Amino acid sequence: MKYLVLFAFIMNSCFACDWSTIKQVGNEFVYSMECHKDVGRLVMLNTKNEDEIKALRTSIEMKDLAIQDSDSRILLWKNESYKQYDFLQKQEQNHKLKNSMYFVTGFLAVVLGAWAAGQVKK
Repeated sequence: MKYLVLFAFIMNSCFACDWSTIKQVGNEFVYSMECHKDVGRLVMLNTKNEDEIKALRTSIEMKDLAIQDSDSRILLWKNESYKQYDFLQKQEQNHKLKNSMYFVTGFLAVVLGAWAAGQVKK
């Protein structure tokens, strides 16, 4: 939309100035005050648009950096959560193994206690 307005402004400026009145004297061009003002407006508009384009490109670069940082944070969080999940799984397996060892040790203690009691009785 901006480019359409810019194009319309340029075309309007071009038609406001009578380009046939421009004369070349040596290496210089001589033209009317209206043409000089129109060209000045176009140069100012071009400078303004260049500054706006520069600001927009900077904001796009910042947005891309923010997205990149966000993606890297998500990836780090995902990797860390997988590590934590693996750690919890290992802890749970160790807990089950420890409970099994307690049961086997208790069972052996009872069996050995019964055997020892039988040996004392003889």
